[in-house]
Amino acid sequence: MSFSKHGKFVAVLVFAAVFASSGCVSAEQHSRLHWDYDLVLKYNAQLYQQVKDLAQENESLKAASSAPEQSSNQQAQELASRVQGEVDEGGRVVVTLDGGTVNFESGKATISDAGKSTLENIAKVVKDLPAGQFIRIDGHTDDVPINRSDYQSNLHLAAERARAVARVLFGAGVNEDRVFVAGFADNYPKVQGTSAAARTQNRRVEIVIGDAKSLGLVVYGN
Repeated sequence: MSFSKHGKFVAVLVFAAVFASSGCVSAEQHSRLHWDYDLVLKYNAQLYQQVKDLAQENESLKAASSAPEQSSNQQAQELASRVQGEVDEGGRVVVTLDGGTVNFESGKATISDAGKSTLENIAKVVKDLPAGQFIRIDGHTDDVPINRSDYQSNLHLAAERARAVARVLFGAGVNEDRVFVAGFADNYPKVQGTSAAARTQNRRVEIVIGDAKSLGLVVYGN
């Protein structure tokens, strides 16, 4: 039953109730009943319009509340396209620089000239991030234990790889206050396996861009 029909149903009930309670009615009372009936119909029509207006207003509010989220997702997609990255499930932009990109040798944190060029191009984009956006640089290693190396463990090596990338970004104009580094050793391999190809992909750095909450950061001041 629609609201308008419901309104008429209420009007009929009111009319019937008045009629039943009155018994036989005079012409004046009958005229009054018709006036009451018309008044109820008019009131119901006003209520129906108010409900309709409120429903339209509610839809407008829903559309307005979803606009910032859509805009944020669109901005992330555009940024990902410019830095040749991808948007993850958390809405963060992730740029993966594996061993083939930055040429990390096993047990080393040295970035090749080609890798530096790639990072400088990324810096041109990320140095102008909007307020509230930060960069977390995650260093990763392969599963080969540290034997002969300048580093005590794969964790130290992973952190140094992240720092090496950060230094290139700083040199290209990225604000140091926007950047955080982290090392994860071989705890989060990109691919499974112990082949040379798999290990090359796992020796990587990921540049992750997002707000402080999505990056798991606690930021104090500027």
